[in-house]
Amino acid sequence: MPSAQEKSISAILEELQDDIDVTTFEQILEMDDEDDREFSRTLVFEFLTQGEETFAKIEKSIAEKDLEALSHQGHYLKGSSATLGLVKIQASCEKIQRYGLKENVDGSPEPDEALCLSRIVDTLKVLRVDFAGVKKAMKKIYNYEEEEEEEEEEEDEDEEEDEEGEDVDKGVAAPEDAEGAEDTEDTERTEDTKDTKAAKESTEAITADKTKAAASSETRAIGTA
Repeated sequence: MPSAQEKSISAILEELQDDIDVTTFEQILEMDDEDDREFSRTLVFEFLTQGEETFAKIEKSIAEKDLEALSHQGHYLKGSSATLGLVKIQASCEKIQRYGLKENVDGSPEPDEALCLSRIVDTLKVLRVDFAGVKKAMKKIYNYEEEEEEEEEEEDEDEEEDEEGEDVDKGVAAPEDAEGAEDTEDTERTEDTKDTKAAKESTEAITADKTKAAASSETRAIGTA
């Protein structure tokens, strides 16, 4: 009896029957371990990554009007999409390959490079739509969206912990800084007091010396008289 997961996958594939060769994809699923879909998952998500990268290259080649490069890029993505049975994506990639070779879809020559380039632009738009649909379906099959949500929750928790740690550090550091400031102020006050006392003592000493000198002068004056 099929498991709930197998029923869910079958339902998703049925919705994609115009986009995917279900038989081919199911054969890939059969190569997975019973409780682990790591093999097929790796193939699918490597393809999705390759697709995004190839789209960027195709757009660059369109801007440069490099038909030869466009032909190679279409051929490359055609092969990997065929492996997974993604028939609509495969068909669009084959068109890009042929237009890059300055051919019509039937393989007949098409010398008008501007026309070929225009056809590639239009085909890329269709390809992106089909690719987005397949990507969404594959994320459902492999519960990728749930995993992304779990990862986001873990990241949010880590950020909250980091922020709490920073608050604790700031809270501990503040009293220490305040104590340090108070110690500095106390030291400065003590030094100011010492300086004032020393100045006072010096002034008193000078005054005493002047008094003694005056008294001595008076004594000598009286003796002379």
